[in-house]
Amino acid sequence: MLVNGFGGKIKEAALLAITFCSYAAGRLTGPDDILTGVITVGSITVAAGTLATLVALIEQWSRRHGKPFVFGEFDGRRRNLRRCFA
Repeated sequence: MLVNGFGGKIKEAALLAITFCSYAAGRLTGPDDILTGVITVGSITVAAGTLATLVALIEQWSRRHGKPFVFGEFDGRRRNLRRCFA
């Protein structure tokens, strides 16, 4: 980036910065700290997804349709997984 300049998107630069910071943090911490961090971040992610799904299911419990409407999509499983990697 210093030689060629920044021609990409801000998202790419943010992901690059997160990668560098994660590498440095991983090298400076011990295995016990990493395990605690993975469990904490994983638990928070699962709790947020569960809460969002629960709220969506409660809002539409009495409606008549075949699939739950979560994150703006009826077939949320496949489409939202693709959005995570976009």
